[in-house]
Amino acid sequence: LSAPYPKSICQQIETVNGGLSIAASQGKKYSIKIRVDQNIIAENLIRKCFTMQAMFPSKIKDCSRIFTSSYGSYAHRALGVSDMLMFGETSDLIKYWCTARPHDYLIQIRNFQKKYNAPEWNKFLIPETWLAARYLENLGISLEDPGLTTAYAWREFFGVIDASSLGLSW
Repeated sequence: LSAPYPKSICQQIETVNGGLSIAASQGKKYSIKIRVDQNIIAENLIRKCFTMQAMFPSKIKDCSRIFTSSYGSYAHRALGVSDMLMFGETSDLIKYWCTARPHDYLIQIRNFQKKYNAPEWNKFLIPETWLAARYLENLGISLEDPGLTTAYAWREFFGVIDASSLGLSW
């Protein structure tokens, strides 16, 4: 994988993790993560996020659902979770955005490709797919489980909020 992926994704992870760590140290139960190149104009963003969290809670113990925007999320790409905007419990977002070095990124991608060689899981070079797969592994969820599909991951771990309803633009 050519530059800038390993370096830029790890820089993004580092800055997001730093911000989430500050939120956690201040006792913030929930956080919203947005990329610096994004804009939100919805006045009811926080209410909308909490409403979605209440309407679609995670059924997984000790794990809340992470919501993302429809912009950049792809239902038919394995673990196609967008990194444009995320909302969830701060502790879960920290697990999602745990730190990594560029070298770790490349090694983990190679390991994922060897470990999960089913056709559905062959796109780990896409940083967003790698982040979601790494998050599930951090939760102790193995992609080798035949019951784990992208549809299952969306149903149990993630949720999507329409980007236009948030006034999200890039």
